[in-house]
Amino acid sequence: MKRHLAPALAAAAFTVVLLAGCSASVDIGSESISSEELSTQVTAALAENMKVPVEEVPTITCPENLDATVGASTTCLLEDSASGNDYDVAVKVTSIDGSKALFSIEVAAEPRPASTE
Repeated sequence: MKRHLAPALAAAAFTVVLLAGCSASVDIGSESISSEELSTQVTAALAENMKVPVEEVPTITCPENLDATVGASTTCLLEDSASGNDYDVAVKVTSIDGSKALFSIEVAAEPRPASTE
């Protein structure tokens, strides 16, 4: 019975840590950050914040490019296969420092409602 409880506790701890939010930066070579680069950077920032390997962070998908301008924002998706829940991940550009865009990352406290499809 302990075996089945451990993954659930780990997933719960993972979710709680994610709620704290974090920030990251990315070199910008154009007027926007590609959705692929954004997904990679958000994943790396969450791994660093949680002090876990990148491979242990649930899948993060960002559906669109993010404009490299202060205040620009998008919502990415965190797919937590351990719990079966999906969470919104708010990403917002907070400043531009030379050729780097700095952004905040905030994972929603509650999972997205289950899809009715």
